[in-house]
Amino acid sequence: NKMALEKSDWILALLWAPGKTNKHGESIEGSIKLMKELFLLKQKVKSMPYDFVPYDYGPCSFEVYDDLATLKKNKLIRTITDPQNEYPIFKLSIEGLEKAEKVFDALDKETKKAILEIKKQYNQMNLVDLILYVYENYRHYATKTILDLEVLRGIHDSNSRN
Repeated sequence: NKMALEKSDWILALLWAPGKTNKHGESIEGSIKLMKELFLLKQKVKSMPYDFVPYDYGPCSFEVYDDLATLKKNKLIRTITDPQNEYPIFKLSIEGLEKAEKVFDALDKETKKAILEIKKQYNQMNLVDLILYVYENYRHYATKTILDLEVLRGIHDSNSRN
């Protein structure tokens, strides 16, 4: 059952994993959130082939953007832009769901568990909270940020009070 994984298969596997909705193929809202989830996955699964550097919105792997473009071109993922949402939503296509399930099944047990944990824990998290979580726990990756952390903390605090 060993499949040779391509780098972009990690994106497919993350998109295929159910989060809090318990539905396979739970979409991910926006590239910042997708990037943070991949980064947090890398902390658990060191063999994940993406490398991250500090950038405008915290940890970034530029190859992720290239792979997203290729996955889109190959019609494995779709991006949905919805006027209700500030960020495009990344979703597996029908073909993408089929391929992603095969990819996920080929992963070892520990890796599957890590992907499921990341998706469940962070995919429904408000973006500001997720960014703050990453910045506070992985400070090195916040060194190049263009975001104002005090402003973010203010948003976070007013969210927590509501």
